[in-house]
Amino acid sequence: MTIDIQPQPYSPANAPNIYQLTSANPNIINFDVKVLDAVSGNLIANQKYQTLPNLSGGTAFDLSSILSNLTAYQLNVSNNIVESVPNILKAYKLNITENIISGNTITTGATLTSDTYKVWNGSLSKIDYNHYNYNDFVMQAATGATSALFLTDKPNYSKLHYYSTELLYLLNKDVSGYTVTLKLYDKSNHYIGLYSTSASTYSEAIRINVSPMALAEHFNIDFRPVKYFTVQVADLAGNPKTKLRFYQYEQLRCTDEPVIFVFANSKGGFDSCFFLNPKESVSVTRNTIERYPYSFNSAGDFSNISNNIYNKEKETIGIDSHSTYTVISQPLNDVDSRYLRQLYTSPEVYVKLNDGTYLPVTISNNTYEVGRIRYSNGLVRQTLQFTAEPGLQLINVVPELTFSPPNIPYVVVDSYCYPETDFPTFGYVEPGADGDAIIEDGI
Repeated sequence: MTIDIQPQPYSPANAPNIYQLTSANPNIINFDVKVLDAVSGNLIANQKYQTLPNLSGGTAFDLSSILSNLTAYQLNVSNNIVESVPNILKAYKLNITENIISGNTITTGATLTSDTYKVWNGSLSKIDYNHYNYNDFVMQAATGATSALFLTDKPNYSKLHYYSTELLYLLNKDVSGYTVTLKLYDKSNHYIGLYSTSASTYSEAIRINVSPMALAEHFNIDFRPVKYFTVQVADLAGNPKTKLRFYQYEQLRCTDEPVIFVFANSKGGFDSCFFLNPKESVSVTRNTIERYPYSFNSAGDFSNISNNIYNKEKETIGIDSHSTYTVISQPLNDVDSRYLRQLYTSPEVYVKLNDGTYLPVTISNNTYEVGRIRYSNGLVRQTLQFTAEPGLQLINVVPELTFSPPNIPYVVVDSYCYPETDFPTFGYVEPGADGDAIIEDGI
């Protein structure tokens, strides 16, 4: 018995996970396939697959409907730079047994235990999956493995402000120790700071918090002179293991009221974005009963008034209410417009409240038009509506006199967005001998 077709060692759980088996026994009628937890050995599923007419002595099947239930999104908003997120990944193996017909009796034939396979809580379109290579998505110790992708749909060049939430999820095959490196640059492309933190505890699924506030508190960084920064993971010897990510840092005007969303993406991690200036509309449903207004009052008169108070003709016995919040995006380019599509289609969306907690909400928009600058007469913006309980405190600004994180960069600036020309070309940035940035195109 052989496994002729099998998934790659790491596969998205919500993509096709196809197996094809062939038996050398001409009397094979079906296969018993047990899906086992690779760590505990516990039974996950027990399936039976008949041989197929067009596949002599063999069968084929897709386990995605089973495997998709083994993993889950795991939102972790701890300010710790590195956290383990084991729920997004599951290791399993197959125990396969042939069932053979001999006369009128079905007997057990050969058995086979597969290698260990791993699935994570991601999905790819059929076009992307056709070109899928697990080496692109998994950090590995091998010498040539230097550019693993984070589990994000976000463009590699994106904007953050001080209160943004930015979480990078990463799969790790066998890198036992690693370093998260942060490099800061000012608006003149001068290299102004290097910070790093190391993790020596092995974890197969990692979440890295690169939110500016978390970085400022962990490393005691003053973000005021920062124009952009880069993030990369390397092994303990300094060899790069992930793709370099760029973030443009911008300071908001004090008149802007940012609303931060964190949402599950198609790769199995969580992405984020921020909108501006929330407006709330409250919908109220009242449950009432009718009452006859006449009764005997305190004076003994049959009347609809007692002690100068009219009797109720209708009584409210319950009130149900919810709010619809409307927010608007910052001006978007075409790449950002395509990226925001993920927010509208995400199965899990959270909004950040001003006390630092995250509340699950429901997006009300049923359609999303991907904006294109070339077809627009002005700035491209998107409007989003979501429903939640009334009275949410959404505005993520510094509460006066009650909160002052270190080196707080919330200052008045002249404009909301810095010109795009201030951002370096899309290339690799390293400090030269004088500390200035050297731009190498090609990434």
